[in-house]
Amino acid sequence: MLERGGTDTFGRTLADIVDLLRYREVRVRLSVRSYEFRGETKVTCKVVGCAWTERDVEAQTSACLRSIRDQLN
Repeated sequence: MLERGGTDTFGRTLADIVDLLRYREVRVRLSVRSYEFRGETKVTCKVVGCAWTERDVEAQTSACLRSIRDQLN
């Protein structure tokens, strides 16, 4: 839904979320279940845990600069 221009449950767009994740390391635990319903296979995915830590902005900036430098060479 987000990639089609929608918002999440807090009204954030995909660009907002990508911006939030740029400086955070996120760990998500998912519960994925596959089952058959009326002859059709269905899969559900639910977030059962989520934690994040702030990234070192200086290290992130250095990594971005290295990536740009590598692309230019």
